[in-house]
Amino acid sequence: MFVKIFKITSSLLIVGIFVALIVTRDFSLIQKDFFKKGPSQSSEPTSNPHNISTATGSESLTPPTLQVVDATTTIAEKKTQSPPPTELVQQEPIKKVPVITKARVYEEISEGGLDTVASYRPSISPCKTTMGFTIGTFDTRFGISKEQFIQEIESAAKVWGDALGKKLFAYDENGSLTINLIYDERQARTDTINSLAMKIENSKSSAETLRTVYEQEKIIYLGDGEQLTRDSDAFQARYKIYTDKVATYNAQGGAPRSEYASMMAELEALKETAKNLETRRDALIVYMESINAKVNRYNELVVDINSLIKQSNSLGGQEFTEGRFIPSTNTVDIFQYSNLLKLHRVVTHELGHVIGINHNENVYSIMYSVNSATTTSLSTEDVQDLIRLCPSR
Repeated sequence: MFVKIFKITSSLLIVGIFVALIVTRDFSLIQKDFFKKGPSQSSEPTSNPHNISTATGSESLTPPTLQVVDATTTIAEKKTQSPPPTELVQQEPIKKVPVITKARVYEEISEGGLDTVASYRPSISPCKTTMGFTIGTFDTRFGISKEQFIQEIESAAKVWGDALGKKLFAYDENGSLTINLIYDERQARTDTINSLAMKIENSKSSAETLRTVYEQEKIIYLGDGEQLTRDSDAFQARYKIYTDKVATYNAQGGAPRSEYASMMAELEALKETAKNLETRRDALIVYMESINAKVNRYNELVVDINSLIKQSNSLGGQEFTEGRFIPSTNTVDIFQYSNLLKLHRVVTHELGHVIGINHNENVYSIMYSVNSATTTSLSTEDVQDLIRLCPSR
């Protein structure tokens, strides 16, 4: 987030000072009596019933401070005792939410060796006679129906068949090719990764929403604080005029009756203004605490997201066999896929082995050893190997 939020300026502190002093201090303004002759009335506060409060000391209240902290910081106090205005910055600025590392996530076709027998050549080739396939082991924990699984196999078979203009595979309950969908630790970990990815996206969305609200509220907070500073400055200037007049009149022996009444009214107005400023100041403190709560929650989400990403990357750094073809039993085993596209590619890949096609070195090929690409069509190498094994169309 890399933000800096400043304390409300020291003039807000003065607001608190004047609120306290206006209602607690005494300074005598003497009223002149034009109906008596002789010396002016005493300026001693205890003997004059017409006292007007003013400031003669240095009492202070605490100004609001806006603290931005990371998820590990504890705020011991939300207020400090009359500090000079300083800039408070996050101890550890929030980092951008990292993107999940693009590791090879459980998609190694081969597990220390080939997923078929390299020298295999089918004695009964689907190139000559359409080969029927049936479903053997089928585990529902993959979250796919048997009917959909069959459709995905037929779609994969069509990729090879269309390249030759003939049907190579067809579903047949009594077919010679058995295709199994086997659930084990490989798919269990893939499901965990998918779940983590969903949590990461949801948390990132929540964090970005919170950050947007925070940025908007920060602007409002700073704007209100600046306005309160300006109003406080105006209040102080007005209050100084008042206190200067009090001092002047008292030095002259007292104020005329009409002026005394006017200044008493000004004092009441100053008290009301000071209370209003203090109310606004308190509201800003509450708003500040609300903003800090959002900052804390954002930081918590960032920590959670980074933890989820770390878990996902640790799981995704492993490699294993997604599928394999066993020529001796004419069986295809499918162990893992992260989405339907990957299922389509791994089934297409294994059917290629059933035809008798081995791996090639084109990373975009269906018959590349690692299921890393996203293409669903055959590469030039795939087609060339297919035609070599099935020359007649």
